[in-house]
Amino acid sequence: RPELGAQRAVVEAADVEYRRRLNGLQPDLAVRAIYSVSGLDSQYDGAWSSLGSWDYNDWTAGVVYKRPFGRRADQSLAQRAQSVLSMETARLRQLEHEVTYQLAGALDDLQAAERLLALHRRRREAAAVQLEARRELYFEGRASLRDQVDAEDRYTDAMIEEAAARVDYQRAITRWNFARGAIGDASLLVSE
Repeated sequence: RPELGAQRAVVEAADVEYRRRLNGLQPDLAVRAIYSVSGLDSQYDGAWSSLGSWDYNDWTAGVVYKRPFGRRADQSLAQRAQSVLSMETARLRQLEHEVTYQLAGALDDLQAAERLLALHRRRREAAAVQLEARRELYFEGRASLRDQVDAEDRYTDAMIEEAAARVDYQRAITRWNFARGAIGDASLLVSE
């Protein structure tokens, strides 16, 4: 789901900031080395010729160690970054919990809608069998018109209820796909 991915990115950014702040609390140790060649002469031509002779070399090497005292501002920034990381991690866990709850609810709805659709389908099929039997009895003269009309009403009601159950089932599929983050996948829709 996109909101989970976005929150994970926020947590990762907060983690990077926290690590950067912790790194800022560490002492600074640097090794430096400089080597240079210069040409010393009062004339421009002479300077170029003495530059190539390597007579005037200069080099420097050293180690620099810096550790400021106190660093209350850096420590407070590190603590603040840690609290932001903790807060964003808690938001991620809460969002994961909400998504899990939505998934469970959507799955329960989908299973219930599927069972209800199967029930209404069987009811319609039974009403169709009954309608056909009543129709034969009516044409043979062994059933009244009222029985035939009642059978047609039951069949019509069963068809309407099956269509409504199919709509509810499609809605449950849509909720399920949304809950699992696959709402854009058109191949997941059921057509009957």
